[in-house]
Amino acid sequence: MSTSTYFLGGIILLLAPLASARSQRSVGLIQDVDAMSRAEAMTMSARGGSALFYNPACLIYNRFHFRLLGVEAIADKRLLRSEEKSEIGQTNPQSTGDADLKRAYDLLLSDQPLSAVVNARLIDFVIPYVGVQSFASTEVTAGPVPDAEQPTFQADITLRTGTIGGLAMRIGPLAIGYSKYFLIESNLEERLTTEQIEAYKTTIENDPSAAESIPYRDFTKASFGNADGHNIGLLYQPYTDNPSGFGIAVLNAGGSSFKRQLPKRYGQLKSSQQDLERKAAEYGLELELPEKIPEQINVGMLMGRGGGRNDILTANLALDYADAKGHSRRKAQPALCLGITVLGHAGTKYLSFLKFTLQAMVEKPLEPAQAERNGLQMNMGLTFIYAK
Repeated sequence: MSTSTYFLGGIILLLAPLASARSQRSVGLIQDVDAMSRAEAMTMSARGGSALFYNPACLIYNRFHFRLLGVEAIADKRLLRSEEKSEIGQTNPQSTGDADLKRAYDLLLSDQPLSAVVNARLIDFVIPYVGVQSFASTEVTAGPVPDAEQPTFQADITLRTGTIGGLAMRIGPLAIGYSKYFLIESNLEERLTTEQIEAYKTTIENDPSAAESIPYRDFTKASFGNADGHNIGLLYQPYTDNPSGFGIAVLNAGGSSFKRQLPKRYGQLKSSQQDLERKAAEYGLELELPEKIPEQINVGMLMGRGGGRNDILTANLALDYADAKGHSRRKAQPALCLGITVLGHAGTKYLSFLKFTLQAMVEKPLEPAQAERNGLQMNMGLTFIYAK
């Protein structure tokens, strides 16, 4: 087994544009370390399975690839620091539990928003012009509610799982692509004032069993549903020797509304839905439908050099104008994004069949009220690349 010369020691450094639109939800259905390292300027630079989420027309760039394992995590820097501190000096189980509870309240009551994301790619199979992927994502966010009449804090837990598939076709320098996804989402949202938080905190500290009598329905909202959605993409690449070009993508075309009627092919999930409804009823909660996923129209351009089989270093500048019509109501927050990608192929002199990818990302907001975030993604898959 040997390392392919294509990426021998290859490290790609990407400086994303400063205008990074960051919010609780990303441009794509789930947050992606590779995309975030480019400030999600992906309308012309999406490759592999990411094209299904950002611009399915980019499926024309695919080579054969079957990802066997893909996991990634994204977290605020201060959350990571809190976890490090929790491992120091905690020997008594009772004191550990009290300390964990105190840290949770301290993080929730911070002036800065807090977020953490864990994703898993369960199936990721792409060939030229075609791609299929299944995914699961858990996102936790917490922080102050802006413009509230009194100090109020909100915490959200969102679980998303689904499948997405698409195809593309090319006619000369033009390419058009289409992808369709099926998504199941569950969400738990809690919104409390500072007074409520302190009161419940005191109650639980004095009597842990009192947690069962807390009126969760007064400050908690639960939702569950499934949705179908469509993405349409178009790109124009006038050159054959570099990836430069223009693109436009309509994501969640027409908006994606949730319902609670599972297709027949997902009938096995019906029992899980019923269990969730019963659990919500135990806490006096009414299970609602998640909010509609709004349509987004993104326009992008890419200027680049390299990208051929024998190129070790590729230099690209990607610029996107995301959500051109403002349907998603996402608040733009300026940030500097930095990403490093290390790739390697293992195989013979003429055939590379095992691909390793390690990606790291840092997102540093330019506004002091926002927290720095770090992300790491690890992938291993099968690929076939014939050497010249």
